Amino acid sequence: MEEEKRSEMTFGKAIDTVLSALDPLDAATRGAVLRAVCDKLGISLEVHSEHAASRERAAAPEDTRSDLASPAKNLLSTDIRMFANEKAPQSITEEVALVAYYLAEQAPENDRKESINKDDIRRYFKQAGFPLPKRPEQALVNGLHAGYLERVEEGRYRLSPVGHNLVVHSLPRSQGKRPRSASRAGRSAKHARRRKNR
Repeated sequence: MEEEKRSEMTFGKAIDTVLSALDPLDAATRGAVLRAVCDKLGISLEVHSEHAASRERAAAPEDTRSDLASPAKNLLSTDIRMFANEKAPQSITEEVALVAYYLAEQAPENDRKESINKDDIRRYFKQAGFPLPKRPEQALVNGLHAGYLERVEEGRYRLSPVGHNLVVHSLPRSQGKRPRSASRAGRSAKHARRRKNR
C-alpha cells in the first residue's frame, strides 16, 4: 500500500506538499525544517555557483564536458521557481505564458501537458512564487487576448507561437526594454500631453 502511494506521488505533487507544510512558517523556521529533513534523508544542500560549474567544465576532459551542463539549466527541467526567476516575467499575462511553456517543455515527464486551465494557474503560480490572480480563468483569457495562448476548448488553452517566442527569446527583458503594451501606453500619454499643450 505504501509503495502504491509513493508511485502516485509526482514531482509537482511533492513540491505542493512541501510548500503547503512550510507556508505557515517564518523564513528562519523554514530553513531549519529543510536542514533537518535533509540531515534525516542524508541529502547535502550545496550551493553550486555558475562560476564553480564553469571551472568544472573547463577542467573536465573534452569528451565529458557536454554532460556538465550548468546546474541552472539542469534544474530548469524540474524547478519552475528557478525558471521563473531566470525569465523574470513582468506581467500576469507573461507569467501565464511562462507556466504554459514550462508545462509543455520543461516540467518533469509525469507533469507535462500541452494545455493548461485555471487549476494549473493556481498550482503553478504558487510554485513559481507569483502572486495568485483573483480570477485565474480571466488571467487565461487575458493571455489569449495578448496572443500568448490559443484556445483548445472551453477553459483550456495552449501556448501559441507568439507565447513561445516571448518565453524563449524575449524573457528576461533587458533593463530599459519595456513590453510593447507599456511602450504604447507611454506613447499615448505623450501624445495626450502634446495635444493638451497646444
